[in-house]
Amino acid sequence: MRDVMAVVVSYNPVLPLLREDLQALFCQLDRVVLMDNGSKNIDEVRTLARQFDRLQLVENEENLGLPVNYNRAARMARDEGFTWLLTMDQDTVIPEGMIDAYMQYASLENVAVIGPVSWDVNRKTLGEIRAGLPDKPFSYVNEFGCISSASMVRVETLLKLGGFDEKLFIDWVDFDYSKNARLHGYAILRVNSCTVKHQIGDHPQRLVKVLGLSVHLLRYSPIRYYYIYRNGIYYKRKYSLPFSAMRKFFRNACIRILRALLTLPYDRQASQCLRMILRGLRDGRRL
Repeated sequence: MRDVMAVVVSYNPVLPLLREDLQALFCQLDRVVLMDNGSKNIDEVRTLARQFDRLQLVENEENLGLPVNYNRAARMARDEGFTWLLTMDQDTVIPEGMIDAYMQYASLENVAVIGPVSWDVNRKTLGEIRAGLPDKPFSYVNEFGCISSASMVRVETLLKLGGFDEKLFIDWVDFDYSKNARLHGYAILRVNSCTVKHQIGDHPQRLVKVLGLSVHLLRYSPIRYYYIYRNGIYYKRKYSLPFSAMRKFFRNACIRILRALLTLPYDRQASQCLRMILRGLRDGRRL
């Protein structure tokens, strides 16, 4: 499909999953760019890339994060005449027919982002997700409505608005751009028939017993917690949001701090996660 280019950003990818990701893309698109962020297994990534004749591999010497790569890809897409850019991470596999479903709404006025329904496989079944969706083909959603992976952004609008915020590196990248687009009068559209698997966290949630209570262990790596909370504070300050608008964010931070403290004897990364959460909350005020 000539009007859409896809970019996949990789960092130390799991090769079988990346292969599945690329295969699904090439079933629906002709132009795919793989931007690698200095992966340790770059030799294997190169070998995989050679298996796809139409794949362009761009190698970065270091991890530049998501926004830098997405913005570079957007400029490439503009220069090559593409209207839309599909932003992808390395472990999301798009469902069959997704691009065709998106393109039904590509001509709607003032739509900046077209995205899928995100399904956290560790929290709900697909049936539960679908049961909670409105009985209509698409919905206009707020800035928290679509994740960046498997979402399609209008290239002209993205570049007009200054691109993705490169201070963010990872986490809140999609929310920030969607907030910016909505403030400028653009809409975020979710296609309710397109469901994309998206595991929240680096591993499934696990329960331990603490003082007779069942407590979930933390799910992300320490560095992810840093960016989640640093960027959340930055987002609040950037848009001058009142505390009430971020109440859920701060409640979540308090819960995770308490969870880290309670699970210190059971999780060897809990103390490091705790430090990174607190550091992120601090550094977000300096960004």
